[in-house]
Amino acid sequence: MASTDNTDLSEKEYQDSQISDDGITAAPKDFTDVSPESVGVRLKLDAALDFLKSLKGQDLEVSLSSLTVSCDALRAGEQTINFTVDPDRAAALIAKAKSTPGVIAAGWTSGVVEMDRAIRFPAAEWRDGDKVNRDKLATAISSVLSKRLAAKPSSAAWNANTGKLKLTFKRPSPVYPALGLTETIEVTALVSSDKPGVSDKLMLWVSSPVISTATKAQAQN
Repeated sequence: MASTDNTDLSEKEYQDSQISDDGITAAPKDFTDVSPESVGVRLKLDAALDFLKSLKGQDLEVSLSSLTVSCDALRAGEQTINFTVDPDRAAALIAKAKSTPGVIAAGWTSGVVEMDRAIRFPAAEWRDGDKVNRDKLATAISSVLSKRLAAKPSSAAWNANTGKLKLTFKRPSPVYPALGLTETIEVTALVSSDKPGVSDKLMLWVSSPVISTATKAQAQN
């Protein structure tokens, strides 16, 4: 048996090779490569439990898959936990995480926002003081989508944890018209500043519609 072209690998080189890019950006210039509602925190394994306990009672969602401790995490002694949080509270969560013992890095990561489904627009008309007027925005978004989808608005609700707006619309289904079926269309939207910190621009992302079909009685339940 012969083995050629072998090189020594130091412990540091081995450890460096185990580090994977978790996509955390502490200070992005804008929200083109990272998403305003998506936060990542990389921390020492032995600090993870206390950190997660400190989040109890806060309005946010923890990615269940990020709680799994992989072999790579065990070897590196570090774990990255991902959150979805209202964009208005993301910066505060990141700042708090950075000051927590055991945290190595915290920042924004990739999330739901895609540039091909997002627009940027002046913020002044849509703010009351330093807060976004969500009722006004929901009405405007619903009105535009209603015309585009040829459907009647049914409901609009903002998620307190994620800051996402869920809109539903209803319209008659073209499938077998004699049955009088109804299509329910669900669309998710997210509104935030176009970059961390103070900005005079807002960014709106709208998801692809999700359509379900049911009888009129089922659609009303």
